[in-house]
Amino acid sequence: MTSSTSSTRPAQAPAMPDIQLRLTLDELNLVLEGIGGLPSARVFALVGKIQAQAGEQLNAQAQAPAAPRVG
Repeated sequence: MTSSTSSTRPAQAPAMPDIQLRLTLDELNLVLEGIGGLPSARVFALVGKIQAQAGEQLNAQAQAPAAPRVG
């Protein structure tokens, strides 16, 4: 009889890559509205991540100096 020496540790899942999307604010709000119908325990962290990233970008845009007008 041969004994099996397979490991009982679960294999680690490969790291998930980050994806960058370019959406308008209206499109992003539509995505949030859509996932808002899912159980909050499932989407809470995702909604927070989206809001944090969007807030950072909107603040950066608001603080950026206006481009000079050519006229």
